[in-house]
Amino acid sequence: TGSNLSVALCDIMGMETRDGLGIHPDDIISAAKGYIKSGYKFNPVSPLKPDPRKRPPVTDQAHCIIYIVAADQLSLLSNNILDKLKRVRNELNDLGLPQVVLLTKVDAACPLVKEDLCKVYKSIYIKKQIEKCSQTVGIPANHILPVKNYH
Repeated sequence: TGSNLSVALCDIMGMETRDGLGIHPDDIISAAKGYIKSGYKFNPVSPLKPDPRKRPPVTDQAHCIIYIVAADQLSLLSNNILDKLKRVRNELNDLGLPQVVLLTKVDAACPLVKEDLCKVYKSIYIKKQIEKCSQTVGIPANHILPVKNYH
């Protein structure tokens, strides 16, 4: 007899190119460490300042981080966004948290995949996008999963 597996997904606003907009990288790190409670109102200019002496319970901590990156927008990621991602990624690496990228909108990025989703892993273009995403975002290519968005 198996036991129930408790899974909670935490969806937070995305990063923005300009400072003062979108989520602050410190809040992503605080959320991963379990300091941010449900219902917290994120403030892009004033991130939460957690008390490092208080360690949140393991049940409040993240066990995997998933970044969402649109395949058809990959080349539009600004240096500011990439710097923020690098900062978050490095901090989460130090915590030993697995990190994955969902490379979305592969059907919008590649006509072959739009025609037949089963060809997503045969598409040279999508393979190049995965490699580009790996180099750009700094996540290993085998941790980047191409997905189609459903409307």
